[in-house]
Amino acid sequence: MSHCVIPTVFAHSPEEFKQRFAKLVKIAPALQIDFMDGVLVPATSMPLSVVPDLRKYKIAFEAHLMVADPEKWITETAKKGFRKIIVHIESIKNNDRGLDLIHRIRTANAKPMLAINPETSMEELGPFLDAIDEILVMGVHPGKEHQGLEPNTSRRIITLKKMKPKLWVQVDGGVNTDNIGELATAGADAINSGSFIADSQNPKAILKLLEKKFKEGKE
Repeated sequence: MSHCVIPTVFAHSPEEFKQRFAKLVKIAPALQIDFMDGVLVPATSMPLSVVPDLRKYKIAFEAHLMVADPEKWITETAKKGFRKIIVHIESIKNNDRGLDLIHRIRTANAKPMLAINPETSMEELGPFLDAIDEILVMGVHPGKEHQGLEPNTSRRIITLKKMKPKLWVQVDGGVNTDNIGELATAGADAINSGSFIADSQNPKAILKLLEKKFKEGKE
């Protein structure tokens, strides 16, 4: 994946989803769509049924499943056309379940990614690093927008890269034009941005500015 900034479609209602999706699908080579069940995180999102058939679009989509039982979502999510399915380490009850979940995602012809919350120890990822190529580091506590980036996020990126140097590390939450360069320098391969892009007056310009700052951080 060559794009370094992936806008996020975060929505509580079908109306909010349709509005934000229409705005962002026109400007980005990839989009992340968030799903919340009110269990793993306090908030709830629109149902999966509201999402259109993504296979008719020429861009890549990733599904961020902030849900307690991701197994129930995999088949239908993949059928929608998501190329990547992100599940939270916090939703995995044991190692065997986690490895089975990763296998199920691949069997559904999608790429698995594990997400980890700010308060969760990086050691929790250890049993899965041989089975996974991509990690999503949450820069905020998931399920709520307009939060500031957790100050230990860069250190967590560096730790992951030491654990597995070729690991794809993505950061989601709290990223803006002031801190994206620091994350890039720490080793992030891509970032997700929700309200910072979607709520701006010119989302396309903000996306380009974030990409510029990210690439400068890599230099």
